[in-house]
Amino acid sequence: MSGGDDFDLNLDDIDDFQASSSQEKKKGGTEKSDEKLDVDVDALLSSMSDDDEEESETIVDELRKIWLNEKGAPEILKYEARVMKRVEEELETQKAHIERLSEEKHTGGIIRILQMEYDRVNYMRKDYLRIRLRKIQKFDIDILSSDDVENLLNKAEIDFASGYLDLRERHFGKSFLHHIPDNYDSLTEKNMEVKPNMDEYVFFKATANVGTVNLGESGDAEINEGDIVVASYGHIKDILSSGMVHLI
Repeated sequence: MSGGDDFDLNLDDIDDFQASSSQEKKKGGTEKSDEKLDVDVDALLSSMSDDDEEESETIVDELRKIWLNEKGAPEILKYEARVMKRVEEELETQKAHIERLSEEKHTGGIIRILQMEYDRVNYMRKDYLRIRLRKIQKFDIDILSSDDVENLLNKAEIDFASGYLDLRERHFGKSFLHHIPDNYDSLTEKNMEVKPNMDEYVFFKATANVGTVNLGESGDAEINEGDIVVASYGHIKDILSSGMVHLI
């Protein structure tokens, strides 16, 4: 009947209207959330200039290189005071930025990203120092007897190395050194030194055109930017200190 048909049609219209309204509400809520997120991200990005970001990336790249160099080299390398000072400054800035954002709303996700980056950089910084301390403990006599010790180590490392060697000598002296022949009863004797293995093979990557390099048993090799090479550490030590290659 016509009355029933009209009633059924009206119910269908109401269902369509409700479905349409529900979709619009959901869409509107999403747009508001997106808008809020955009505001938060824009506020974050506007707080850091392009120059600051580029400088931060550059110093982190330098930290990564000196960390890998120290990790791969059999000997202790020169302490990179300039890089470490800049890294510590960047970490302090990042920490203050995270604390400032933590006082605002809707910044949880951004804080987690910044905190992960902070932790990553701080790990490299700490591991760089840990590697150096392990080498100091292993090669303490060789390092302290070097004429270049003040350039190799910072003041804290020199104090640590001197104190560590003194403690080791006293402990070994009381334990067993007085029971062995005189020419072996002192850790500072030349024949008692532990030296790094300069013939150890390492992988390195060229960051510039190095030219022809003598790689020992492998002969001469032309090394260009981007080349990855394996060679005895003693043969690439000089070009490593020049900055034209870095260990990997």
